[in-house]
Parts: sequence; structure tokens; C-alpha cells
Amino acid sequence: MRRGRLLILLGLIVLAVVVVVVVVALMQPQQPSGREDDRQAPVQPGAATPIPRTFVVVSTQNLPRGFRIPRNAVDVMPWPVDSGVQENAFVLPQSDFPDAYARQAVTEEDKNRFLDPARNPDSPVGKVVRTSIVRLQPILSSMVVDDLTDVDAEDVGSQTAALLPSGFVAVTIPIDILSGVGYAIADGGPGGRHPQLPVR
Repeated sequence: MRRGRLLILLGLIVLAVVVVVVVVALMQPQQPSGREDDRQAPVQPGAATPIPRTFVVVSTQNLPRGFRIPRNAVDVMPWPVDSGVQENAFVLPQSDFPDAYARQAVTEEDKNRFLDPARNPDSPVGKVVRTSIVRLQPILSSMVVDDLTDVDAEDVGSQTAALLPSGFVAVTIPIDILSGVGYAIADGGPGGRHPQLPVR
């Protein structure tokens, strides 16, 4: 029995010595052999692959629903092509601005030319916000309309809220057969009226 324990102890000591020798050998720095062909050239990091970008119109501030977009509320910024935003966004056309795409930067002159509604009828400047837009969000063509009457009530709620002046609240008054003059209030046809009472 003692002989078996002695052999196990001796085997563990030999194993520990081998592990220590291997660890020490791996920890020592390698000495160059002096031959030119044995030396390795330092590894050069590869150049980063540029991400293809386009230029889209983004808001520079939060734009509430019903707000007419001024020039200082939008900017043109680079945006990754593969994001899928450019399908509905206001994108700087590469055919009209080849220099901007060549240098991957947009000048103030390019921005002003693209965003000026007099020179570019597709500019979002002067349009009305259909749905709220947050700061630095790309402005999509579905988010703006030319006029408040174009706001689709089925998609985004009541257009009355967009028509009310700032600081006013619309109040609904329920009607039935007795209070609504026998449902005689027409829907705005000839001679029909909808009385509106703005409340602060």
C-alpha cells in the first residue's frame, strides 16, 4: 500500500516539474536568430472599409404635428445607405450633387440649394408635419404634407388638433335626439354649420 502511494506522489512531482518547465519556456521572449529571412515584418493594421453613405434631411429639433417646417429646423446629414431610410426620405440626389458624394461631405451651398423650396419643390421646408418628428430623425415623405387639409385623419388622428391655435383646446359636446335639434345639424354642406368654441 505504501509503495502505491509513493509511486503516485512521485508521478505528481514529475508532472509538476514538466508543467513548470513548459510555462517558463513559454514566458521567455524569443531571441532573434540574426538572419534577415527569419525576422517577421511588423503587422500593419488593415485600412477600414468605408461605409457607403447617402445624405438625408433630418430634423434639428423636435417638430410637433401641425408645425410648418422652417429652414432652420432641418439639416442634411450623412446616413448609411443600407439603413433602408432613403426609400421614403428626402435624399440629396447623387445626380444633382455629384461633388458632395465624391468628397463625402455636403457644403452649406449644397444644403441651401437642396432645402430651398423655391429651387427644389421636393424640399420638406415649408411643408406641414403630419406626425411628430423627433430631433435628428430622418424626415420621410410620409411624415409631411403640403397643407393641413391633406392630413389623413384615419392614419394619425384628428386633424382638428392640428388646426387649433397654440394654447387652445377643442371640447366636444355630446348630442342626442333632444339636444341636437333632432339630428338636424348637417355636416357642413350648403348652409350647414359646425359651431366651434375654442377654449383656453
